[in-house]
Amino acid sequence: MFDFLKKLFQKEEPITSEEIKSLELDAWLKHKLSQSEFNQEIINYFNQLKENKTKLKDKIKILSEAEIDPKERDKIEAKVKNIVVGHRNNYVNLMTIFIDNLDFPIEQNLEQAIKFSSTLNKDLDDLAKRTAKSYQATQHLFFNPVEDAFKTMGEINLLTKNFEQKLEQRGLKRVTDIQEKIALLEEENRKKERLEKELRWKETKLNRSVIGKKNKEEEIEKLKISGDYQELTQLKEKENEIRGLITENRGEVATFFSKLGRALRKYEKITLIPHLVKNYLEDPVQSFFVDPDLKVLTLLENLGKSLEKDELVLDEKQKHNALQLIAQAKEGYLKQLFEKDLQLREQENQLNSKLRKINVGKSLEEAEYKLAHFSEQLGIVQKEISDFNLKLGSYQKESSELEEEIVKLVKEILRVKIKFI
Repeated sequence: MFDFLKKLFQKEEPITSEEIKSLELDAWLKHKLSQSEFNQEIINYFNQLKENKTKLKDKIKILSEAEIDPKERDKIEAKVKNIVVGHRNNYVNLMTIFIDNLDFPIEQNLEQAIKFSSTLNKDLDDLAKRTAKSYQATQHLFFNPVEDAFKTMGEINLLTKNFEQKLEQRGLKRVTDIQEKIALLEEENRKKERLEKELRWKETKLNRSVIGKKNKEEEIEKLKISGDYQELTQLKEKENEIRGLITENRGEVATFFSKLGRALRKYEKITLIPHLVKNYLEDPVQSFFVDPDLKVLTLLENLGKSLEKDELVLDEKQKHNALQLIAQAKEGYLKQLFEKDLQLREQENQLNSKLRKINVGKSLEEAEYKLAHFSEQLGIVQKEISDFNLKLGSYQKESSELEEEIVKLVKEILRVKIKFI
């Protein structure tokens, strides 16, 4: 009741305010903990543990060397004696391992004390379970030495339990929560720093792409208002016109032989030159323009004779149409198409020769290629910067949330209201 009233009317430690940098938070916390009034409690805790460790070591040695009371020795069955001695030896071994492993931290600060005490508390609970049976059995023949060792273990256990309780009462065990949050914040800050570095590089790359794109646009504009470009444009238009005429002329060839298709297929079966007929059936345009001697005219003349002799099975209309086409070919229609193609291709070659001499074409093509490259890079980098900014925003949000949690914990545990600058 007294303790409750004392706690009820006890004044809380006043809250102080401090400004710190996020990057210096870990160092600030370590410095703050090093100045804690609880440090004396930590020193006392470790000193008492060391004293009890020495006492326990001595008492375990006494237990290991203890002899059975001579007055009782003859009264105890050999089997019982062996069992008890075996338990005594097992108890001694387990306690010795515990003592050997009980190493104290070099830095006896709050952080190390919390870790040490928590681990020791678990180890003591585990040791109590493992030695319970051996301890009880050993009491039958070695009561005093095992009780002395057990009492010292009890003192170590009590010291640790009390220390853990003090940590809990003062909220100091939650210092590890602050440290974990600081570690997370530092990791978020490292991620953010790496991302900001990459973002700066991306922005530099973006600026280069913008400048490169602008330069190429200006270069293309200058090229397009030059006299050479005007000439290039005119030649290109003429080239397209000639190519259109070539296509049209070759289309007439294709149409002519297409209309003769049925007659030629019939004639292929009886002619002595079926391969030539087959070529004109499969690709009349290609076959015609690789036939400079126009052997096809002889073929058509022989086809006409076969038609007149009714050697081919065609109706009167088909026969009439075929003979008209053959007559047209004899009058020079195909020769005109062939010569026209030669003339058009000669004009095309002359234009190509002139186009090759105009350097503005190559310069424009190169500038347009580079413009397309800069435009593509610009789009890619803009997308990357957008993605990076989203990630950065996410990191900043997580960092802000962690900072708020740290501020709250520091205020509750260390009674300090911190402000990040």
